[in-house]
Amino acid sequence: MKATIKKPRKCRNRACRAIFTPSRPLQTVCGTPCAFELVLQRKAKQAEQQAKVERQQIKARKEALKSISKIANEVQKVFNNYIRERDKRAGYGCISCGTKKPDIQYAAGHYRSRGANSWLRFNEDNVFLQCNKRCNSELGSNSRMMRIGMIHRIGQERFDAVDNDNTVHKWTREELRAIEAKYKSKLKELTK
Repeated sequence: MKATIKKPRKCRNRACRAIFTPSRPLQTVCGTPCAFELVLQRKAKQAEQQAKVERQQIKARKEALKSISKIANEVQKVFNNYIRERDKRAGYGCISCGTKKPDIQYAAGHYRSRGANSWLRFNEDNVFLQCNKRCNSELGSNSRMMRIGMIHRIGQERFDAVDNDNTVHKWTREELRAIEAKYKSKLKELTK
């Protein structure tokens, strides 16, 4: 029988990493203390993986418990961020008064309110950059001036389509998540 020459190996224990010549065929560590340490490292890694799986399960359960209105509000934040960025990048100011001051806080103002016309809350032709304090809050969206600004920006035909749209629509979870993904990607493209 021919004797095999054993090649030196690196100890698998992350703390040790010493070079050793194995005395057994499947030996992966240099000695007993490193073997115990390796077992502890593997158990810690398994516990970490298990905790990650549990966190994902908890996240999925929380998502399933969210109401449609809560999901719609989350999607609205993403959509509003996109609208603000879209109009700022295009060089537009407030749709109602035209101000472009950089120190003013801007909102995504809806021409037809999202409370009374929820089917239009994610319609890009219904939402524009608006100064938050004056036009959107104090003047209640300043709809008369907003109407003039919208006709100037998107044209009479598209304005009439928004103004006359009365088709009620109930949002589903899947639709809302698809809208959220769409506007996240559009926002990402704008900010590149």
